[in-house]
Amino acid sequence: MGRDPKPSPSLTRLCSRPLGLPGGSKEVYCDLIFTAVSGSVKKALEKLMANGEYEFQSDYFKNIIAKHSARAEAKGEARGRAQALLTLLQARGLRVSDEARARISSCTDGGQLDVWIRGALTVASVDELFWTHGEAH
Repeated sequence: MGRDPKPSPSLTRLCSRPLGLPGGSKEVYCDLIFTAVSGSVKKALEKLMANGEYEFQSDYFKNIIAKHSARAEAKGEARGRAQALLTLLQARGLRVSDEARARISSCTDGGQLDVWIRGALTVASVDELFWTHGEAH
């Protein structure tokens, strides 16, 4: 008790270089490792991967992390633009239906949101905004 478990160097290598498996199966392989181990080994691996100090060794996992980070950033930017649009519409006193709010909030296309934001400055209604400035698909 009280002792921090540490993964062996071979286990660390095993998780960072999953034997050159083809794309897609690498994640499965690493997931299987986590599923197969238990007790102190599992705790050590979780600590290794979650403490923010582990640096992935393989280009494969570095790319996965970069892609996830880019997606998360894009989602955050889209949410910010959607919120800005809703705030602008509200400040102009335009009625925003639940359907329109859902459409705006679920839009992930930053370009479309920018078009709507610019259009929101001059339209007389949210329906006009969607009609004259397109709808996200």
